Amino acid sequence: MVFAGSPDHGHWHVQDVARYQLRRLSDSVRVRTRVKRGFCFYDSSVHRASLAGVPSKPAYPRSACGPKHALRLATGVSVGWRDDYYWRIPGQQMDITTLPNGRYRLLVRADPQNWFRESNERNNVTWVDLEIGRTSVKALGRSPRL
Repeated sequence: MVFAGSPDHGHWHVQDVARYQLRRLSDSVRVRTRVKRGFCFYDSSVHRASLAGVPSKPAYPRSACGPKHALRLATGVSVGWRDDYYWRIPGQQMDITTLPNGRYRLLVRADPQNWFRESNERNNVTWVDLEIGRTSVKALGRSPRL
């Protein structure tokens, strides 16, 4: 784990949990790679309240990610909950300013080292096809939801 200690983001993260690749659609050549600095897993919001065993309140609150002096953490995502990571959170960008215009696929793989025991290992990869223009990026399609 690594501590992310900025004024607006000070808690522990599991490192190297997601890898991003940007590939040209024409020939699948990788043009950019990015490793997400880290994630702190916690119950952000209810996803499916109808599942068996869903807690009525977060079992893993954001505070479970711990302060810098913490020696133990218990982070996770409860049954029926989700951990929301939005595009505007710092440290998730990929520089595309020098790429030529064209069509690309952004491929994301969660848990690439297989560190976590999961009930479903088949849903760790997702992708979105993009058309990158001089002043715009347009989504062309995405992977199906699993």
